[in-house]
Amino acid sequence: MTDDLYPRFAIAMQAQRDWQPPPMQFGFRHLWIMISNLQLALRHPGNIGEVGQTAREICDTLIAALPSEELRAFARMGYDTRYDT
Repeated sequence: MTDDLYPRFAIAMQAQRDWQPPPMQFGFRHLWIMISNLQLALRHPGNIGEVGQTAREICDTLIAALPSEELRAFARMGYDTRYDT
């Protein structure tokens, strides 16, 4: 985000501080795609600090929602470069 846009963004965000997101439900395919994309984003060398940590926490939460330990183990492989194709 450019420096000139940040003040407007901060005001818009502050105005929504009481907003509650709607509950969401995802099918397996959507959940897997979100996990994969977050893991890919976490590989970016500039994705560090609080934003990167929050993305990792979200991804770990999504992995924990998978229906079996076997699938959770496969999903965790996405953090490990040894399993890259």
